[in-house]
Amino acid sequence: HYLFDLNTGKEVTMADLFDGTEEQFKELIATKVKEHFLSFEDPEYSPYYAADADEVYDSAYEGAAFDLVPIGFNEDGLYIDYQPYQMGPYAAGFIDIDISYDDINLKWD
Repeated sequence: HYLFDLNTGKEVTMADLFDGTEEQFKELIATKVKEHFLSFEDPEYSPYYAADADEVYDSAYEGAAFDLVPIGFNEDGLYIDYQPYQMGPYAAGFIDIDISYDDINLKWD
């Protein structure tokens, strides 16, 4: 996913948009992934490789960085689009994590 400033034509990164530190960004992403993991009542149907919530948090945290997380935007917020094999097996498909605009602090010019 690439983001561009429509006024200047320059590429924009999450470092340009997120109003916080990269550490805070990593914590937010990892927390949202953990919440998604916990939304599956039966671990047998979880799309993740991780065996428990702490493991999925650690994996998401380590993989999160301003320039590494595949992010897209929609009307309600942004979403992280984990590709097959990134967080779970191919058969699980893409794992999408939604983050509302209320939950993330973005700076807009």
